[in-house]
Order: sequence, then C-alpha cells, then structure tokens
Amino acid sequence: MDLNDIHTMPPVTKALLVTYLSVFALVHCQFISGPQLVFIPANIKNGEIWRLISGFFYFGPSDATSIIKILFFYFNSRSLESRYYNDSLKYAKRLLLLAAMALAACFATGLKNPSVPFLAALEYLVQARDQLEVHVRIFIGIEVLQPFHRTLTAAIIGENSLAIASVIGVLLGHIIYFSEDVMSVWY
Repeated sequence: MDLNDIHTMPPVTKALLVTYLSVFALVHCQFISGPQLVFIPANIKNGEIWRLISGFFYFGPSDATSIIKILFFYFNSRSLESRYYNDSLKYAKRLLLLAAMALAACFATGLKNPSVPFLAALEYLVQARDQLEVHVRIFIGIEVLQPFHRTLTAAIIGENSLAIASVIGVLLGHIIYFSEDVMSVWY
C-alpha cells in the first residue's frame, strides 16, 4: 500500500480504515481503554449505547495482531467494494446488514467482540466470490481451507470464544453469499 492507494481507495473502505486506525491509536496512546469499547449487552441497557458500534472497531490490545486484522480488513473490504459491489452505497448497506447480523449473533451467544465474526464474514465473502480454495498449513501436517484456519487454530489453542466467533462469521458470510450470488442465479 503506497500513497497512491489512498487516493484510489473506495470511500467506504477509506472511512472504515480511518476509524479502525483512529481507535487503534486512541487505545495505544491510552486515551481510552479497551474495556470501554467492548460489547457488553448489560452496559448497553444501562445507557452505554456506543458499545453497539465501538465493538466493531476494537480488536483487543494494540499490538501486532491488531495491525494484522486492520490489514485483513483493508484488503478484503477494498476487494469487495471495488470488484464486486462497484457501488459504495450498496456496499455500505451490505456492511450494515452484516453488522446487524453480527450484533444479533453476539447478543445470542454472549460474545463480546463483534469484530471477529464481522471480519471472518468479509474474508469468507472474498474467497467465496473469487472461488478460491486457499489451503493454510496449521502446525505440522494439518492443512485446512483458509476461512476455517482461524477457527481450527483457536480451537486447538483453547480459545473457544474465538473459535465460536469465527464459525459465526463464516456462517454470516455464507448467508450473504448465498442470498446474493446463489439465489440470484436461481431467480
């Protein structure tokens, strides 16, 4: 990514990328703390409405993992907005639908970070539309399709909530893919 990419970046991806980087910088500089951003339904009912949105932009402690997740978002979002939707308004509507589905899944399962299923769904959508069968090697001798690598890795290391969130994201991505790409061919 060079400076020329900033000028050619689709508008929805650009706005969300700036938001992700801003939240990362604010947490890293300790202007706000991570627990203030986490999605907690009980706190939302007590008036902390910002948690409905802030959970999508907080990936956890500001470290290299957060930067990698922001890069994953950038590449997947740019691909979807510029190659598949070609209309920023339509793409923004799909992201809002996906965000609502991720929030509903978090309410139902008690997950505190809607950004995990959100990002997993974006990754799944890009790979499903590209019809890629990218295999990722996890440990020695275990090879899985890329949308499922995060799920399997999280399950192996004992991060059950991350594994559940990743599965939910793949399911949400599949619902959108099926409704837009598969059903449109049928009808």
